[in-house]
Amino acid sequence: MNSMINNYSTSKTKISPMKNLLFIICILFSAQSLFGQEITVTGTVTDETGPMIGVTVVVEGTQMGTITDIDGNYSLDVPSSESVLQFSFIGFRTVSEVVGNRTTINVTMDENVQGLDEVVVIG
Repeated sequence: MNSMINNYSTSKTKISPMKNLLFIICILFSAQSLFGQEITVTGTVTDETGPMIGVTVVVEGTQMGTITDIDGNYSLDVPSSESVLQFSFIGFRTVSEVVGNRTTINVTMDENVQGLDEVVVIG
């Protein structure tokens, strides 16, 4: 019985370097999955008359983006809470919103009256 206790105590203190390395790798992957997750942001884009169809929603500095549906709704996976969403539509001012800790960002767009004076229509 005494030898059994001695074997247990000595085997408990002997941890192979490979087990240590495996443990550290597991911790690093866990930290990455906690802090490196994408965030799904949803919302509705409107103007003074109601929902806007076809508004472009892009993560600033990337090619990640989407457009709003028939009800003005969008859903987009962003890399982090520091991401900035840009909402744009011809004839309207571009709106930029920092995601932060929000998962829902609703935007009301204003017409860009000055920009409309510069549009030339050729028929």
